[in-house]
Amino acid sequence: MRVVPAMMPRLEPKKLTPTPRSMTRGPGGELDRTQLRATDTALPGEQWLAVPADVLVPAAASYGIDAGNQHRVAASVIVEPANMPVTRDAEDALRERGIVISPDFVANSATNAWWWWVLFGDIDGSAAESFARISARIGALSEQMFEHAERHGISPRAAALAVSSEHLDDISRRFPAV
Repeated sequence: MRVVPAMMPRLEPKKLTPTPRSMTRGPGGELDRTQLRATDTALPGEQWLAVPADVLVPAAASYGIDAGNQHRVAASVIVEPANMPVTRDAEDALRERGIVISPDFVANSATNAWWWWVLFGDIDGSAAESFARISARIGALSEQMFEHAERHGISPRAAALAVSSEHLDDISRRFPAV
């Protein structure tokens, strides 16, 4: 049974029914809005931050949430799969507002690990085995990070760095430098 630290809000799972389709992008990475369906809602650029959501996932670009726009964030949790989507000033301000952030180097750590797991035969690379391993690993890392953050009264980012540092000696013993 996985323990969810108190700092992490309890979110009710929702059944999502994705509608697979392909959207093209312009040279700057923006979606071609002419391909939106009649039932889609087109919002101005930074309006995405204010959309009511439990979890905000800024997955596309670095520095998308900064001190100037962080006040628009309506979600209670941010998971950072992009590299550095939230600037340091914005992260501090969001934390003061009680918004929990799972840092990029935790949230996207399995993207690199997955490749190694497949290469060395730890998993077969199938979707089922890949998702199971990623879920277990990210879940364990997140649990350690949130528990450490709560115990020491620090941000999840500071906690993740501390937990990583605590494991460096063990990693060095297991994988000595040549």
